[in-house]
Amino acid sequence: MSDLSEKILVTVLDEGVEREATLGTGRSLLSALQSSYIPIGSVCGGQMSCGTCHVYLPAEAASGVTPDPDETELLEDGPGYRPGHSRLACQVIVTAAMDGMIVEIAPEI
Repeated sequence: MSDLSEKILVTVLDEGVEREATLGTGRSLLSALQSSYIPIGSVCGGQMSCGTCHVYLPAEAASGVTPDPDETELLEDGPGYRPGHSRLACQVIVTAAMDGMIVEIAPEI
């Protein structure tokens, strides 16, 4: 089976370190980052129950898809929540519109 996903380039900020990552579209941001060897937490394995894959996205990207109410509740109750920017990487699907975007991994607090 061939890989039909489009490749995009994002900049990842993690504790002040900036690196570029090439990600395939059509999969979760968590999975795509892990496949690009970007260290990001996923205690629950991407099941939207732990919040360790918390990322900050630009407002236009974060608002592009309305988060599940359970995702919002999990993030609001956790540390470092930024309204309009906080998302769980396991719940964000990588799209071509994300090409060139800056993704910031939320600090573990």
